This record gives sequence, structure tokens and C-alpha cells, in this order.
Amino acid sequence: MKELKRLLVHHDRIRESYVKGNYLELTVKENHYISRVLRLKRGDQFNVIDGLGNLWNADFIQRNVVKLRTDFCTPSESCSKPYPEICLAVAVPKIGFDDVIRMSCEIGIDTLLPINTERSLYNDVSSQRFSRWQTILNEAVEQSERLWKPNLKAMTSFYDWTNTVNDSSLFTIGTTRLDNATYLEKLLLDLDEAKDELWVAIGPEGGWTDNELDVAKRKNFIYVEFGESILRTSTAAVSACQLLCSWRRSSSYVS
Repeated sequence: MKELKRLLVHHDRIRESYVKGNYLELTVKENHYISRVLRLKRGDQFNVIDGLGNLWNADFIQRNVVKLRTDFCTPSESCSKPYPEICLAVAVPKIGFDDVIRMSCEIGIDTLLPINTERSLYNDVSSQRFSRWQTILNEAVEQSERLWKPNLKAMTSFYDWTNTVNDSSLFTIGTTRLDNATYLEKLLLDLDEAKDELWVAIGPEGGWTDNELDVAKRKNFIYVEFGESILRTSTAAVSACQLLCSWRRSSSYVS
């Protein structure tokens, strides 16, 4: 059976459709996507998702209106949030971060945090660029048929982020040329204590500074590697995401 196309709509707007007889008004951008990109015609069916684990079957009624086939309270499909959450903190590279967002979403990332480091090329992100990242993320959610949209957080500094360390999460940092680093897949295989979040920090192309590595060590970060090769920032981020999500699918304590 052919899978229906999907449109990601904010949860609150879908909830508002309940008092309007399950009719949902589309924005100009959404209408363009439905009619021009997906090429749906009046009466065609598709799916509406809220990015919070819910899906509704819908009919394209007219130019800017669709109708849900079930009430807001009774979605056609629902799923719980993945556990444990897979999280990446990535120093934004000069090129490639758009691909990191798209690929990590398709693979199964839950939280993506852009960070600035001592050797980062970007110490801040404009609202326009962050908006573009959200658009890429939305498109990746729709294309990959995910029901949960990853949380793309605002950029923060590496040092501020390390202050969020807690016992319920596992924090690791990708490194190269360190004798005391552990392969990420081995660390995950040996992990026998349930954690709510698993974090991997990916540094800039120039690498972490000694001070950053020392701070991470004091915060009980675990040094990890992803293979024998030296990877670019974007490659390392996608590789880490794949290893984490593959482990989660087979982990014995995942519910």
C-alpha cells in the first residue's frame, strides 16, 4: 500500500480544528506545498502530523482548507517518545550543518544543539539562519515519516552547556589521537545503567582545545572515538547519530 504524503502542522493549530468541525486552515506556504509540491487535488488524502507522536488522516477539501478524518482527541496513529533520547551537541562548521540536521533527523536524532567553541567559526546564529534550519528539519520529518520532531535548540557556548551535566544523562565528547578514548560502540555495548539521555559532543574542524577537554573531563564526560579515521565535523556528527540510534534499537533496557 502506498504511503500517504505528510504535512507537519503545529499541535495547537490541530487542536483548534476540533472546535471548527475538524477543518484546518492552511497557511500560504502549506497550501503551496500541498498543491504545488505534492500536487494534491481536491478530494485527495494525505496525513497531518504534529511532531509530538500523532498522525491524522486528512482530505484536501479546497485551496486552503483540509479536513481531518478523526477528531483531534482520536488521532489515526500515535506513538510514545523514543527512549532514551539521542542528543548531539555540534560545533557549527563552515559548510555541512544543513546536511547534519537533515541526515540526523532521518536517522533518528531527538535533540540537536548547535554550540560555539574556542575554535568555532560561528559564535552566533542569525534568526534567518535558525529559521532555515527549522524548515530543513520540518521537511526531513515529513520525508522520513517520523512522528516525533527533533528538538533543535538555540546555540549556546560549550562551557555553558557543560554546566547542564546531570546523573540521569550520559555525556560523551568525540576526540581524536587520545590514548584514553573509547570507541563509542564499545561504550554503548558495555552500558548497563539506564540513562534518560545520551549526549555526544562534536567539536569544530580545528579540534577541541586542551582547556575544553580538561573541562569536559572534570564534568565526567567520557572521551569517545567513532573509528580509526579522522572525520570532519559533519561526518562525525552523522556517524555518532547512526551508532547511537542503532544501539537504541537493540538495547535491552529500551522501552
